[in-house]
Amino acid sequence: RRTMYLIKWKGFADNTWERLANISIELIAKFKEAYRDFKGNHLGVELLNKRRRRGNIEYYMR
Repeated sequence: RRTMYLIKWKGFADNTWERLANISIELIAKFKEAYRDFKGNHLGVELLNKRRRRGNIEYYMR
């Protein structure tokens, strides 16, 4: 099982799914911190849909 992140690239129209190994650890930490309140709870991320595709589970978040 692996975590993948949907990345919106600046200056490019297409988004891509990337493995954690392909993304800066510092950027992931900043992303996670941006969605926490003062108690450490996640904010602003809502699960819209979950599906299985090609043997993987995909989550659509907002």
